[in-house]
Amino acid sequence: MLDFSKVNRYNPLFNLLQFYVLPVFKYVYHRRFRVDGKERLPKGEGFMVICNHQNGLIDALAIHAALHRNQPPVFLARADIFKKTFIAKLLRFLRIMPAYRKCDVGTEGLGNNQEIFHQASRILNEGDVVALFPEGGHQDHHYLGGFKKGFARMAFEACEASGFTKDLLIVPMGNHHNSYLGIQDDLLITIGEPYRLSDFFETYRNHPERALKELADVSRSKVNDLMLNVEDSEHYESINAICHMYSQRYKKQHGLKLRSLTDNLHTLKTIAKTLEEKAAAAPGEFNSLMERTEEYTGILKKLRLKDWIFSRTHAHLFVVRLLCWLILLPVFAACYFINAIPYHLTVHLTKGTEDPMLRSSFIFGIGALVTFPIWYLSIFAAVWIATKTFWIALAALLLEGPSLIIFHHCRIASLKLLNRVRKFIFKCRHDERYYKAAELRRGIIAEMDSMLPAEA
Repeated sequence: MLDFSKVNRYNPLFNLLQFYVLPVFKYVYHRRFRVDGKERLPKGEGFMVICNHQNGLIDALAIHAALHRNQPPVFLARADIFKKTFIAKLLRFLRIMPAYRKCDVGTEGLGNNQEIFHQASRILNEGDVVALFPEGGHQDHHYLGGFKKGFARMAFEACEASGFTKDLLIVPMGNHHNSYLGIQDDLLITIGEPYRLSDFFETYRNHPERALKELADVSRSKVNDLMLNVEDSEHYESINAICHMYSQRYKKQHGLKLRSLTDNLHTLKTIAKTLEEKAAAAPGEFNSLMERTEEYTGILKKLRLKDWIFSRTHAHLFVVRLLCWLILLPVFAACYFINAIPYHLTVHLTKGTEDPMLRSSFIFGIGALVTFPIWYLSIFAAVWIATKTFWIALAALLLEGPSLIIFHHCRIASLKLLNRVRKFIFKCRHDERYYKAAELRRGIIAEMDSMLPAEA
């Protein structure tokens, strides 16, 4: 096993790397990155961060950016990614330690956790932060899995090392991604109220296993309160579709801010909870709603349309958007020319990712650290050689980052324009599938209005 005795020590090379990576993560990779509850973070002591896990490396970077400490947190990740020596050393450099799971190493390999738990205990008692994902792996979309007891054992061992004279603060966090697979999406991190491990000391002394379970259950409940958790896996796709279909209407009817990430999470949680209550109170009506929603989303897939197309009914706006797109086409072409090669290369290199929830991690890692920096520096060098003027080359380099954002939004605008054209064609042809989808959507919206009436 690698030596992790210095994993939390100051490393100037790591600090230089995060000086580049974190701004790219917050302002280029994401359109909006928001942290709620910063004031709840403990000051002047070590603590443990627990969080839901849905998006690979992106979740770890989000916690790192949310804490914004001089000494970054040390993370625990599943041990199977440490199999290759080079990768293991790289992960250690990135302040990540392995957590051994029975499904990866078998019962005999779980003993390796003792050394990891010891190092985590040392890090916490030295006043630094350990961050981990108690689910033991990332989940598929907006769902919270069961919490493993490993993090609880680690927490108690940290306090046991001091004879229970030192307490430990645990900080729950929840992350909410509006999308998992693309750049320039939104990410909200919500920091919950810290709680103390000392509340479980008495139970741990007398019934250790019971204390582990109680801590895991309480911790899961606290994280659950901070995120969107759709537990009905059978109807997940339909519930998720209704949440996003109805969210804008709900926010307008209840006086919430349309662009607020906080209000958006509150809205989605409210809709999901209402549907959950409907399933319990009136299962027949709920199942009928799920069937109609499944039929509606099925038609959309066949027509290759997005749901938002049905909420945009003003024909003159279509003409305005078409004219704007034509006017801005040269800008799009220029930005595409600058970014096409690294963009398509990054997409190609990450296409074979088996786990779709890890693809965004590879896109960010390969794009932010390899393809785009190398390409942009090559353009910088070429402009410098061609013009023999450093300041012109520097100006070109500084414009390359914004050009990527413009390129992405122009690409999205083009896809939306294509959706509007397809809608126009379906309406002109009086396509029965289009009108059936519109009818189903109106019925779904009407039923949600009855479940979530507008405030007076």
